[in-house]
Amino acid sequence: MNFIEELVVNSETAKKLSVFIDSQIDDFYLKYKENSSFSATEIGSFSDYLEEKRDVLEALDYSTTQEKAFISFLFDICEQYGLIATVCIESVLQKSNLYLGKRREAAKLFLLNIKNNSDYLDRFDEICNNLQCAIDNEEDDIKKALVTFANYYSNVIRNSSKIYCDELKNKILFAQKRGLYAFISNEFIMNLLSVEFVNLKIADETIQGKIRRYLSPNPIIIRKLNKPAVLMEENSNYSRVLEKLSGASFKNIREIALKNCSNMSAMLKGRGVDPLQDEEELYIYLKSFGNMHEAKMLSAFKAFPFEKAKSRNVEIIDWGCGQGLASIALFDYLRINKINFNIDRVILVEPSAIAIKRAALHIKTARQNIGISTICKYFDELEKEDVVTNPESLKIHLFSNILDLGEEMYSQNRLIQIIEESQIHDNIFVCVSPYITDAKADRIDSFKRYFQRKYSTYFSYDEQTISGRTDSGYWSCNYHYKGNPVHYGHRYCNLKDKWTKIIRVFQI
Repeated sequence: MNFIEELVVNSETAKKLSVFIDSQIDDFYLKYKENSSFSATEIGSFSDYLEEKRDVLEALDYSTTQEKAFISFLFDICEQYGLIATVCIESVLQKSNLYLGKRREAAKLFLLNIKNNSDYLDRFDEICNNLQCAIDNEEDDIKKALVTFANYYSNVIRNSSKIYCDELKNKILFAQKRGLYAFISNEFIMNLLSVEFVNLKIADETIQGKIRRYLSPNPIIIRKLNKPAVLMEENSNYSRVLEKLSGASFKNIREIALKNCSNMSAMLKGRGVDPLQDEEELYIYLKSFGNMHEAKMLSAFKAFPFEKAKSRNVEIIDWGCGQGLASIALFDYLRINKINFNIDRVILVEPSAIAIKRAALHIKTARQNIGISTICKYFDELEKEDVVTNPESLKIHLFSNILDLGEEMYSQNRLIQIIEESQIHDNIFVCVSPYITDAKADRIDSFKRYFQRKYSTYFSYDEQTISGRTDSGYWSCNYHYKGNPVHYGHRYCNLKDKWTKIIRVFQI
């Protein structure tokens, strides 16, 4: 039974579909990835499914991240094949007040309400603006946005004539020449433009082939660590400034960053998920995201069972640590609240060499007597030996702004396998992220659900979810009133820059 047949069989009622989603959502992406090219018959069956089961889809309880991720998944299939049945998904989205992000808003513009071929061209700038916004604020990397643009290009080829295809290509070339949208000059887009329009059916098939090759996963390359040397920033201007302070804290680390930003208006590409490349990017990250980063961690620590750590040796694993900000926030919380326990070691995992060196320096400056291990690798490069801990210790896992990254950034199944093989006995997980899209929120819940379902010892200490939607609760924002940050009310914020957060704290 293929994936689409499974959907049909399990969608007799909303209740049955909900049970199916709850048990299978974590495998949906992988199943689709393994067979992302459907036959015309299968796509016809999928379109019929959306038409016939619209009432079932509308009856689902979209208060859970699983159902939200499911409808996002169905939308992506519609986008790939340019299905008219997308209108069924849009009906569900409107009735349930669901938001799938700017990338999918761009896709709606070439999938819905196309009355004539000129609509494809008239919406070019709006599509590009949405995609650029998605790249800058929502997407983990540029790949998915580029594929959505390629699907737009393919849709025009599939559904119009050579005249409109030529005109769209000219619009793209003009936008490239004028530098209107950063993403549109990408090599992948240039590769698409090389396809000739002699036969539009062949042109469409050629572009779909290029998309499949572009999305093909790169093989995982395991980098062996030759020796357990600690990567640490030393003898730099920054380290000398830090030495003069009475220990590193989040506040003084960020103050140094603000003073050293050479261009205070500079911004990171995207939302800061790519490995940082130079010192200015380290500073800009702290300037742009530091306050939100710290606030989410401090909020999560309020529910942390610190009594579990007393009379125990503790090891901290800071996954995707960046500059070690999650660990520093934890040290600050312990100091401010006069909580004491023995931390043996901090393990820092981070692919950016410059960031992990600074993280190690921050840890050393904040806590002189703590052991430090640095693992400069991507998650998919890790082996259990890299992060193995003492079975008798209590392990505190810090996942800050990392678990919501997509499958194209790391394999969640592989990460879980590494954790299970290397982290024996008592583990407490502190998982925090911003609420970017519904599908990204479910990446965090997918991680949590795995342990919740497998281990009878699972215990949840805290679950908080605050999205950016108007019907979601208020937490905090970026707004300053008379020079002071507004943290506890929205009298002056007016929800303009409301912060979002997802917090999951649990133990196994």
